[in-house]
Amino acid sequence: MSGFEFATSHRVLVEAGAAGRLAALCQERGVTSVMLVTDPGIRNTNLLEPVINGFSRAGLALEIFDQVSADPADSIVHSAVEQAQG
Repeated sequence: MSGFEFATSHRVLVEAGAAGRLAALCQERGVTSVMLVTDPGIRNTNLLEPVINGFSRAGLALEIFDQVSADPADSIVHSAVEQAQG
Protein backbone atom coordinates (compact mmCIF):
# COMPACT_ATOMS: atom_id res chain seq x y z
CA MET A 1 0.00 0.00 0.00
CA SER A 2 1.27 3.46 -0.86
CA GLY A 3 1.54 5.99 1.93
CA PHE A 4 -0.82 8.93 2.13
CA GLU A 5 -1.67 11.88 4.30
CA PHE A 6 -5.12 12.55 5.73
CA ALA A 7 -5.85 16.00 7.17
CA THR A 8 -9.04 17.00 8.93
CA SER A 9 -10.42 20.17 10.39
CA HIS A 10 -8.72 21.37 13.53
CA ARG A 11 -12.08 22.49 14.89
CA VAL A 12 -15.46 20.79 14.93
CA LEU A 13 -18.45 22.74 16.28
CA VAL A 14 -21.35 20.71 17.65
CA GLU A 15 -24.26 22.67 19.11
CA ALA A 16 -27.91 23.36 18.47
CA GLY A 17 -28.24 25.99 15.73
CA ALA A 18 -24.61 25.74 14.58
CA ALA A 19 -25.64 25.64 10.91
CA GLY A 20 -27.09 29.12 11.25
CA ARG A 21 -23.72 30.37 12.52
CA LEU A 22 -21.71 29.06 9.58
CA ALA A 23 -21.71 32.36 7.68
CA ALA A 24 -20.52 34.29 10.74
CA LEU A 25 -17.76 31.75 11.34
CA CYS A 26 -16.68 32.10 7.71
CA GLN A 27 -16.65 35.90 8.03
CA GLU A 28 -14.44 35.65 11.13
CA ARG A 29 -11.91 33.80 8.99
CA GLY A 30 -12.03 36.26 6.09
CA VAL A 31 -13.95 33.96 3.76
CA THR A 32 -15.98 35.76 1.10
CA SER A 33 -17.51 32.85 -0.80
CA VAL A 34 -18.31 29.23 0.03
CA MET A 35 -19.24 26.17 -1.98
CA LEU A 36 -21.38 23.77 0.04
CA VAL A 37 -21.13 20.18 -1.21
CA THR A 38 -24.06 17.89 -0.47
CA ASP A 39 -26.37 15.32 -2.02
CA PRO A 40 -29.83 15.74 -3.58
CA GLY A 41 -31.54 14.15 -0.57
CA ILE A 42 -30.23 16.77 1.85
CA ARG A 43 -30.81 19.56 -0.68
CA ASN A 44 -34.48 18.58 -0.96
CA THR A 45 -35.09 18.96 2.78
CA ASN A 46 -35.19 22.13 4.85
CA LEU A 47 -31.93 21.26 6.63
CA LEU A 48 -29.93 23.79 4.58
CA GLU A 49 -32.31 26.71 5.14
CA PRO A 50 -30.45 28.06 8.21
CA VAL A 51 -27.19 27.95 6.23
CA ILE A 52 -28.69 29.59 3.13
CA ASN A 53 -30.43 32.27 5.19
CA GLY A 54 -27.29 32.97 7.21
CA PHE A 55 -25.20 33.51 4.09
CA SER A 56 -27.88 35.72 2.57
CA ARG A 57 -28.06 37.89 5.72
CA ALA A 58 -24.26 38.12 5.85
CA GLY A 59 -24.00 39.07 2.18
CA LEU A 60 -21.61 36.20 1.49
CA ALA A 61 -21.65 34.25 -1.74
CA LEU A 62 -22.91 30.68 -1.33
CA GLU A 63 -22.73 28.14 -4.15
CA ILE A 64 -24.41 24.77 -3.60
CA PHE A 65 -23.26 21.62 -5.40
CA ASP A 66 -25.89 18.96 -4.73
CA GLN A 67 -24.93 16.08 -7.01
CA VAL A 68 -22.86 14.00 -4.59
CA SER A 69 -23.59 10.30 -4.27
CA ALA A 70 -22.10 7.60 -2.08
CA ASP A 71 -18.58 6.83 -3.32
CA PRO A 72 -18.86 9.41 -6.09
CA ALA A 73 -17.37 8.76 -9.49
CA ASP A 74 -14.51 10.94 -10.70
CA SER A 75 -16.93 12.71 -13.01
CA ILE A 76 -18.94 14.03 -10.05
CA VAL A 77 -15.80 15.35 -8.39
CA HIS A 78 -14.76 17.03 -11.65
CA SER A 79 -18.23 18.58 -11.99
CA ALA A 80 -17.94 20.03 -8.49
CA VAL A 81 -14.52 21.50 -9.32
CA GLU A 82 -15.87 23.03 -12.54
CA GLN A 83 -18.79 24.60 -10.66
CA ALA A 84 -16.46 25.96 -7.99
CA GLN A 85 -14.20 27.51 -10.60
CA GLY A 86 -17.20 29.15 -12.25
